[in-house]
Amino acid sequence: MDPHQLLTLARRSPEFVGAHDLDGWRGLFAPGGRVEDPVGTPPCTKGSEEVDGLVRFWRTFIAPNRIWFEDRLDRVGKRSVARDVFIHMRMSTGLESVVPAYLLYDFEPTPEGPRIQRLAAHWEASRASKRMLAQGRLGKLTVLASTARIFRHLGLAGGRDYLRGTQGGVRQMGKDRALAFAEAWRARDVRALRALCPEIELDDERLDDVALERATRVAFTLEEPRASGPTVAARLARKDAPHGLGFFDFERGALKRARLYGIAG
Repeated sequence: MDPHQLLTLARRSPEFVGAHDLDGWRGLFAPGGRVEDPVGTPPCTKGSEEVDGLVRFWRTFIAPNRIWFEDRLDRVGKRSVARDVFIHMRMSTGLESVVPAYLLYDFEPTPEGPRIQRLAAHWEASRASKRMLAQGRLGKLTVLASTARIFRHLGLAGGRDYLRGTQGGVRQMGKDRALAFAEAWRARDVRALRALCPEIELDDERLDDVALERATRVAFTLEEPRASGPTVAARLARKDAPHGLGFFDFERGALKRARLYGIAG
């Protein structure tokens, strides 16, 4: 898939959101394509029924609000796009909020060209809620209004599962293990990296031990890590060089997969 085309499609998603163009936004997704926002909550999936998961997600979180994105960093792999953004929102109550997020768009080929198979938004919902509640009466009203919409459009069970999904995850433990991964990378310790994480990818290419040893010549430190569900996402900060982005997926407390972008030497 063409990297420029993938980046263009990823950038169109927030454009359609800002324009409140549901049909345009939904058309970016492949059949069965899904949104996880934030990661850790149940996926909202594109289906064939009149009101599918994407439409429910739109009515719950996008339609009532004004949303625009501030781009910080984009990195493109062979089948995906990683983005570092600030999501600006003017809520239906008038409250304004800014959420720092890492976005990962996975694509698949379709007869119409590449389409989004998964849009994963990595941001810390509990922190965002606390910031909102700290803004007094308007903040509390906004949280209540948002919660009511979640149950109205996702249903009782779906709303309960969504809210539960914003509360769990790997949290500080995940951040600590992602930091340990970065330390082993800087030490160029391939054995330690394999012990920490069996599956390591760079720009969507799986690294064998030879490729991994070569890749570790490019050093980075982890900045601004955010834990969302079973994943930690972070900026891969390089000295005097463009930064990258990393996504660290956990399973039952163990780091299973590291997806790194933008640090190829």
